[in-house]
Amino acid sequence: MKMKVAIYTRVSTEGQNFENQLNQLTDFCKKNNWKDYIIYKEVVSGKEGNRPEFKKMFKDASQKKFDMILVWALDRFTREGVDKVWKYIKELNYYGVEFRSFKEPFLNTDNKLVKDMLLSIMGVLAEQERIRISERTKARLDTYKKQINSKGYFISKTGNKIKHLGKPSISKKTKEQIISFHKEGKSYRDICREVYYWTKGRNKKYVSMGLVHKVIKEFNGGNS
Repeated sequence: MKMKVAIYTRVSTEGQNFENQLNQLTDFCKKNNWKDYIIYKEVVSGKEGNRPEFKKMFKDASQKKFDMILVWALDRFTREGVDKVWKYIKELNYYGVEFRSFKEPFLNTDNKLVKDMLLSIMGVLAEQERIRISERTKARLDTYKKQINSKGYFISKTGNKIKHLGKPSISKKTKEQIISFHKEGKSYRDICREVYYWTKGRNKKYVSMGLVHKVIKEFNGGNS
């Protein structure tokens, strides 16, 4: 069977290079007689979910442009946590695309039994991670509430910065973009990849799946 492979390489800074990863991965492809491969590479933190090449690779995966994603190691694929890894691999599984790590063959999903076990174990770990994050968030909020004023602001420990407690609000324009894409028939995931807003700190923030669901539900009169 002819195997089409997507090679994904990533470094965090411009000072690093792709050569070590790329050379080993292309050699690995040659040894397995995988002559048909596409290379995706980018310079960006692995903790960042909105990576252009990463997003393009998943879009190509949904269109079955390759049969497998090959990475040098899991931390080159993502450093967003177990929950994200689990969701990404589940999404690839849905597209019928295998996942392989050159340095961590125990993560390979080309074997159905291993894949099912891996997804089950990662699902449990992801749930535990979500619980820990929820507990840490609640603990922080409990601390903040003790310092909050009548307008919903609190003073940081340094005493010279005022921060707002709670989720940032989005503009009417952003909501209209979400609804417009929804009318065009775009999926929630595609909307999340295209619509963004600017926070008060002038940071670019893409809309979350939950926010998209909420806006569309309100637009549909309570029906998502």
